[in-house]
Amino acid sequence: MVNDSTVIREIGFCLGLLNHDNLHSMPPIEGMDISHWDQLVRNLDNPKFEEIYELCYKQGRLFGKDLYQTESINWVANAHSRFGKQIDIVVNHDMLISLKHDSDILYNPGPDLLFNRNLDEGKPKTNGLWMYRMAKQEYEEFYYQAITVTGHSNFPTDVEQLSSEEGYILRKSMPGRSWKRDYPLLPYYQAMNDRVSFESARIWNQMNQNIAETTELFFNLFRFLGEQDYYLVGRSKRKKSEFMLRVISRQEWQSRYEVVDFQAFHRPAGQAEVGWEFTIQDLHSMRKSTVCGHVQVRWSHGKNFTKNCESKVYLDSNHSEIPGYDSF
Repeated sequence: MVNDSTVIREIGFCLGLLNHDNLHSMPPIEGMDISHWDQLVRNLDNPKFEEIYELCYKQGRLFGKDLYQTESINWVANAHSRFGKQIDIVVNHDMLISLKHDSDILYNPGPDLLFNRNLDEGKPKTNGLWMYRMAKQEYEEFYYQAITVTGHSNFPTDVEQLSSEEGYILRKSMPGRSWKRDYPLLPYYQAMNDRVSFESARIWNQMNQNIAETTELFFNLFRFLGEQDYYLVGRSKRKKSEFMLRVISRQEWQSRYEVVDFQAFHRPAGQAEVGWEFTIQDLHSMRKSTVCGHVQVRWSHGKNFTKNCESKVYLDSNHSEIPGYDSF
């Protein structure tokens, strides 16, 4: 089942490619069936989708004007493994397109895969709760104070003995979302987050002492394909800037650029945040540029001591500032 937002954006872009604005007839788009078409038409009556549909249709129309001929459109939908996880649409059998609207998230891996394995799934996985591993003392102190303040002193004194049910009860006993400055648990929560941030950054820097490893991280993070380029079309959530870019292949990238440096660092915030910055050198002009962002390391569904955290990687630079993301 494809969600409504995906149908609106991706089929809307396909309709723009075809310059097809007749909603009473379904155009030939490989991968789309009558249920998808009905889903599109039904949701176009929803005001929340009106603006994004118009934008995607417009961008599809602009993209289509640069094509000599549109022989076929393949809406990849749920078959991403055929072309790459990021590819949504294939035009004329070999023109790959990725759509990214209103999101500055580059990746959402687990923290072990990001920091400890540098996005290399071939490296052996390490187990355990990341926050506990990074900040054992602060984690245990936060837990002790949590069961005391919430009145659950009958819970295990050792956080490792806490059951899933008890973890859920404790989570529901604490306020959700942001805490007020005078909430008694806030200093302990902040101390844990700060330590998690410092330690995660330290490990990530250790993993990137070798430029070859750092280059591979850059390629994985920004989703460069091996020997084929593709097109990235969308809009930044934070800056609301639209973009239509050609993402060059890894092979072409290495003939034009090189990674000079990578730095990860603690970034002060209400939760654990790790800032990151790549320094890239253009091999022709020899000019250097930076691409930066941050990682939010946090529990995704409330502060549950029995659950692992997520690590969302955000881009702070513009998409058009990434070396190898060429405007066209």
